Amino acid sequence: DTMIGIDRSPDMLRFGRARLLQDRIAKAELRQGDMNALDLSTGSADTVVLHQVLHYAPRPASVIAEAARILKPNGKLIVVDVAPHDREDLRREHAHARLGFGDEEVLEYLRAAQLNGRVAAHLSGGALTVTVWCAEPRKARLRAV
Repeated sequence: DTMIGIDRSPDMLRFGRARLLQDRIAKAELRQGDMNALDLSTGSADTVVLHQVLHYAPRPASVIAEAARILKPNGKLIVVDVAPHDREDLRREHAHARLGFGDEEVLEYLRAAQLNGRVAAHLSGGALTVTVWCAEPRKARLRAV
């Protein structure tokens, strides 16, 4: 299987391609795209990782719904982002739309996208705490006829 990485920034894509070459990773493809409208088929991804991008989204629930759309029925979604903080400089200097996410907020986004989610880890020790949330599609319940 091939890993597909998506970013809207041509600079990040150039950097990523250079790293793939340097590390001799062949089964990977990097594409320019928008996390709000992924150019991937519904139900096509085994795993989707939203790594430190949700805080850039004006509508994070829409980004999670789009990630859920491309998941296979047994797929996994992993969201890695920062916990709530008060670093306004990140908004001013790095265009962060959000100053982190609380667990219940992300778990609600996952529920709204028909995913079963859980908090996997809180990683502290740096300037900001990073949280990892994991989710998978809800299994359709069979109805008796």
